[in-house]
Amino acid sequence: MAYDDLGELQETRNLSRRFVFSAFVLWLGMLVAFFYILHLLFTPAAIAHDQRRAAAIVCGLCGLCSLVFGYALVHYRGARLRLFSEGLELQMSGRHYRFRWEQVDCLTLKVTARTVNGIRAATLHEYTLHLADGRKVAIPSGLQGLEQLGQRLEREVYPRAASRAFERLRRNEPVCFGPCKISNQGLEMSGTMKSWKDLEPIVLSGGIFTVRKRGGQTWRVVPFSDIPNAPVFLQLTQSLRQAS
Repeated sequence: MAYDDLGELQETRNLSRRFVFSAFVLWLGMLVAFFYILHLLFTPAAIAHDQRRAAAIVCGLCGLCSLVFGYALVHYRGARLRLFSEGLELQMSGRHYRFRWEQVDCLTLKVTARTVNGIRAATLHEYTLHLADGRKVAIPSGLQGLEQLGQRLEREVYPRAASRAFERLRRNEPVCFGPCKISNQGLEMSGTMKSWKDLEPIVLSGGIFTVRKRGGQTWRVVPFSDIPNAPVFLQLTQSLRQAS
């Protein structure tokens, strides 16, 4: 098989219409608000003197938001992701990525919950693929069926990453997971190592990894999003601790 052959095309995903419509409405709304408040600021007596500073701040925020939503519309315009049996192809405005699954070192996931009046309105999933050549490929959050796509990425990336990590440990070499370095001897963070015998099982709760010393005292806390291949990290630490 040729190096650039990604195998059989399995599915194609484009930007969802809902994402495009929402971004356009928000961009237009912020733009209208910006020019309306700007007009009031330059209209004599339209705004009380003691309220002009607050109005100027709101005007600036509206202008900034309009730029952000406008950038999103331009940046993700025409985005298309194609999944193959052996890899992935992503096309965006001015960018084109094409790579095999073996070229992916790790996958990071950031989950952000948006609330309105204390009620969860939406949950955003941000997937980023880190390639062996140093490139970072952020998956557009507006793609159709993003969570299902994320599950597919996890199935392709995590088993391969786990296999590479186990092989390094078999050769008695450490494996890095962002700020954490694990080895057969223990877990190293911030330049300090603790042996597996001195640690409690690592717990993941609320998007946070909590590392406790034997006896229950918290030693380190790390956000899930800071750990590349986080499920692999958790699997390896459990196996190494049990084997110690």
